Amino acid sequence: MKKSLVLISALVVLAILVGCNADQISGFGKSMEKIGDLGLGQRRTEPMKAAVENVKAFIEGTEKNFILKPKEQALPQVIGYPDYYDAVLEFKGDSDAEKNESIKNYRNTINQTIKDLLTAKDSSARSKALKDALNARYEGLTSDVVAYKNLHAGLAAEKILGYILRHVDLSIPGNRNNVVMILQIVLQSEVKNDDVEAIEKGINSLKTTELPFPVQSSDFSLMVGKLFEQIKTIVTVVKESSSGGSESGGSKIDKTALINFQKDIATSVGSRDYQTVGDKISVGIVYEMMSTIIDIDNVYQLSPEYTQAEEGHKYDKFFEFVFENNKGLDYVDKMLNCLDAISYIYDVKLDMTGLVSGAI
Repeated sequence: MKKSLVLISALVVLAILVGCNADQISGFGKSMEKIGDLGLGQRRTEPMKAAVENVKAFIEGTEKNFILKPKEQALPQVIGYPDYYDAVLEFKGDSDAEKNESIKNYRNTINQTIKDLLTAKDSSARSKALKDALNARYEGLTSDVVAYKNLHAGLAAEKILGYILRHVDLSIPGNRNNVVMILQIVLQSEVKNDDVEAIEKGINSLKTTELPFPVQSSDFSLMVGKLFEQIKTIVTVVKESSSGGSESGGSKIDKTALINFQKDIATSVGSRDYQTVGDKISVGIVYEMMSTIIDIDNVYQLSPEYTQAEEGHKYDKFFEFVFENNKGLDYVDKMLNCLDAISYIYDVKLDMTGLVSGAI
């Protein structure tokens, strides 16, 4: 798959993942609803109190790992970026090792929050304080930055992708060569003229994609900045599994379930156009889900299912491997925990039985 097409596909998958969170939440199959009885079922008030304190501390705990770059410092002037983008968040660190440590701390905070939320949920305790903490307006490094529900609008304000999105307009005479040049500079690979129409079509589809909750361009910059090079994994898995992969009967993702769930989260959010603490936690959970998919892929690529498969069929057995491999099942539990936490944040209850066919 050409990098140019991976770029557009990746953006669409990002939108699906943001919407899919709640969609997948309520039931990945009734048999998995409790996610292995993680010992979180005590009917106590302590778990709820711990969750409240965790949520209240979430913004400070995660943002200590970021550097805020105002827009006048965010972009290089090499290819003439217009003064048309939002502030940028990057992980702290002058070296790759330091940045990786910031990412590790960020993920650890997210995972602790997921654990506390699910412990509180399974404690059967009720707490208005927790809901108030989740619904509190976000106040942090980028609290003065616009939050978008339209995917194209949000990505157009992101530092790397925005320039491309704002300039892929083939109705302008002579713009084709400019688009090809921009893509080649950003992607650092050859882009053929024949690719441009497909790219424009993909970008135009983003204009009609609405996210279920408000997202800042800086949220995308975190994901794109570190995960961009590896996100082709997510694209490949979703594409091949959605089409049924090979004829071996591998599991298939039912994207209808994701779309329906996205609508339910959007209904829960309503007309709100600003971010809450719960939204920021959900952004973090999406980041963790994407990182987990990459973790799974790193294991899968060492398996015979991948190494012995023909090109174009490398991911035909991906879901079969995940659901039958012990280590893979650990990752499945983790993903389900992520989704369950998002469902709790937005009070969304969905049966996820139809999300994956043939996997359970």
